[in-house]
Amino acid sequence: MIANCISSKPFGIVTATWLLALGCGAACAGRLDPPPYDMINRHGVSAMSGRPSPTLVDVTIGSKALGLEHSISTYAGNMVNTGWAGDEYVSGLQGPKDKFTGVLRLTLRHIPPGQANNPAAWVYVMRAYDTGGSFDFSINADGTFTSYNGDPRNILEVVPANGTTEPTMVWTKPDGSTSTFASFAGFDARNLSNLGIPLTIKNIQAANGFTIYYYGGEIAQSVTTNTGYQLKYIYSTQNTAVPNDDPSNNSIPGVGWGEQAPRYVVAINNAIDYCIPTGLNPYPDVNSACPGLTVNWPRATYTWPSGMPRSMFLAPGSLIVTDSEGGTTEYKHAPFKKPASMGDPNFRATRLIGIKSTRANVPEVTYAYDTELVVAGNTDLYAWYTSKGTATLKTSTAGSAQMTYYPAVAGQYPGESRSGCGGRCVTSVDSHVEFGAWLIQSWDQVIRLSKDRRNLLQSITDTLTGVSTVYGYDARLNINSITKNGVTVQTASYPATCTNRKTCNQAIWIRDGNGNQTDFEYEPNSGQVSRVRKPAVISGGVSVRPEIRYTYTPLYAYFKTSATGYAQASAPVYLLTRERTCLATATIADGSGCTGGAADEIITDYDYGPANAANNLELRGVTVSAYAEGALQVRRTCYQYDSFGNRIGEIKPKAGLASCY
Repeated sequence: MIANCISSKPFGIVTATWLLALGCGAACAGRLDPPPYDMINRHGVSAMSGRPSPTLVDVTIGSKALGLEHSISTYAGNMVNTGWAGDEYVSGLQGPKDKFTGVLRLTLRHIPPGQANNPAAWVYVMRAYDTGGSFDFSINADGTFTSYNGDPRNILEVVPANGTTEPTMVWTKPDGSTSTFASFAGFDARNLSNLGIPLTIKNIQAANGFTIYYYGGEIAQSVTTNTGYQLKYIYSTQNTAVPNDDPSNNSIPGVGWGEQAPRYVVAINNAIDYCIPTGLNPYPDVNSACPGLTVNWPRATYTWPSGMPRSMFLAPGSLIVTDSEGGTTEYKHAPFKKPASMGDPNFRATRLIGIKSTRANVPEVTYAYDTELVVAGNTDLYAWYTSKGTATLKTSTAGSAQMTYYPAVAGQYPGESRSGCGGRCVTSVDSHVEFGAWLIQSWDQVIRLSKDRRNLLQSITDTLTGVSTVYGYDARLNINSITKNGVTVQTASYPATCTNRKTCNQAIWIRDGNGNQTDFEYEPNSGQVSRVRKPAVISGGVSVRPEIRYTYTPLYAYFKTSATGYAQASAPVYLLTRERTCLATATIADGSGCTGGAADEIITDYDYGPANAANNLELRGVTVSAYAEGALQVRRTCYQYDSFGNRIGEIKPKAGLASCY
């Protein structure tokens, strides 16, 4: 989405009709996007897995577009995530799932026996995880990869070693962004001896060049950006005394916790302070890990009971998270034994039984579980989707609102019913373990998705108004039509071939239901919209198509790369630096100006700070230039930021500043 997509009215000379025509709205994105829909209910429970799946944002730094936002969530209904308990888990790490978890690995994907065209219960896939989720790739006979669900916009490629560089594997996504994973010489996904070996993430790069770098492999040491922001993970030797325990439970170790679950995550602006991004040595506090800091940087603090992880498999315990604003969230856990009917009565699994926050207007949520369930239907599915028979969620309660959950039967995921939920809730889900949900029903919507691996959104019906919105797709699975109650309201066309991955999944044009067409062109290096031609309007008795033209410039941040020295970032970010539009006449065909001359053009310039001084590339100023009353007028607005990248000040044009810094 282009920032500042709607041109302003700087001098009181833009007609209402023309100003309306210039508004880009959603079309500035250059594609048709479906509305978001949520599989997580108001109690933080996933309607797909039937487990508590809350997410907590605990520390941020910088703007949303150029900074870092850290969060944690659950893996399998708990924040402990230790495979030694026998429960399922995503990675070999202990503690909550970190937003910046990133790994690519050869793994097994479960398929129900007897499913058409898939007689085997398991297939091998390469599974990629990063901040945006996960995606599976099928392994071809020649060692290359194709998307498992048939979406050709997701691509996994091997990049061979080059000189001193190690080989990598690169996941390219529909918007042209990439995630790069470290590989090693000789890795072959066809060789099952590589099963489970983690290929850790090196970086994520947006189409415009904004890049997040990872340090430390599976156990995070730091996450940094090419805009000068950093998250530093600090580990400490916490009390590892193991409480008295039942001898049958010796399979759960009580060591290594402090080396894998961080004590602090600290957000630092490297334009001001430096902290070495590497290192896993335990530290007693932040200043020991990052000596010489001049600012009390925001941090998230994690407090666990002693004896982790064993203690949470023996008695109730809590993870307490203190966020950067001083608020606390307590994640209460309790252990559950496996029922006798499922074998091994000494097996334990820890489950989240409550969430309590000190934040205003955030109700406490509690979870209750069944430990003995008898479910008719496919035994294989039952065993797989009820956590091996241990502690299946029964109810969740927040104040007077309680929801009841039922387990999977006949190929479905768990669903739910609600009582006194108040507001939006997912009420039921029909789904298949191979391709996911295909029918989602809530109090105000019915959502249908395709019953195949692609799992495409097909329609959303508003049960309050009766309006049914249906989505159509092209061969590359980009949305190319939207209808409401059978009437076409939008269509789109995309490039026939994908020669540029940053632009090929963005629309060449979008038409509304009346046939009014908006055309798009793109900046090839960043995939951002460079030209928008809106439908024709009448201006001065002449039919004219309003245009907005955008210029992007590769800009480099400037920040500390050592305790004493500043340097330019190693890679630029393409940022919007100029926007041009004509007031009342047409744009010249080559985009160089207006047929009415310079006096008919509005130019907006965007300034991101000095090139060779501490700079995170946050927007520092906007200058609008246009002719009014026969003379060129210039209006400059300047913005100020605190050390944490928050915009805290705005200086209006009336100040008459000649520069913003």
